[in-house]
Amino acid sequence: MNVKLCRTELHEASFNGRALQLQTLLNQGGNVNSRTQEHDTPLHDACLGGKRLCVKVLIQHGANLDAVNITGRTPLYNACWNGSSDCCTMLLKTGASPYTEGLSSLQVAIEKGHCKCVIELIKAQAKEKFKSGSSTHFTLNHKMSLEKLVWKNSLHVAACTGNVKMIETLLSLGASPYTKNEKQITPKELTVPFSECYEALHQAETNPRSLMGTCRLALLYHKTMYMASKINIPNALEQYLRWEN
Repeated sequence: MNVKLCRTELHEASFNGRALQLQTLLNQGGNVNSRTQEHDTPLHDACLGGKRLCVKVLIQHGANLDAVNITGRTPLYNACWNGSSDCCTMLLKTGASPYTEGLSSLQVAIEKGHCKCVIELIKAQAKEKFKSGSSTHFTLNHKMSLEKLVWKNSLHVAACTGNVKMIETLLSLGASPYTKNEKQITPKELTVPFSECYEALHQAETNPRSLMGTCRLALLYHKTMYMASKINIPNALEQYLRWEN
């Protein structure tokens, strides 16, 4: 054990991708949710290192998918920070919450330019909201209000970083090029005139997205979206609202 940070052999094996050693340690009774002084779990470290096999092993042994460290980071946040879409997808498919009480996974994925992680998170948020019942949607609404703010400013972030691929990804997911930040500036106004980012946003302004796409995005962060799962709607529409097509 690293005494300074209270890092166990599980943490070291997870971060360095030593899946076989990790499996052995866990089989010998290692605590899958052991914490460092910063409250990082082995799953935090595996996701930070982008070690997909280690993430799989830890999940199979019951790792806490939504553990939060003292800085507000979850394993999902670390996967999005690192740009490991494989780890991100695995966490979400096995039950990790796309929302968090700590730092926003969606925000860091946008800031770092990890398009695949952004897509997976948006899809997971739609599914989570769609399936949530009346007993849980009020709690989700608080978390989603934070994510809605992140989404509102997403194109501004991408424009500032000059990431045209992220701009195109966000636009394809329904982000509005007309949104203004607190200084009443649009994303296009933050780009270099006639650059790739400028042209992508200009084209989006002159070719508005479809009404169907606008409605789907509006429902994603709407407080009553959970009610859609309570009524009898066509399968094709349900899949669309869950961002499955």
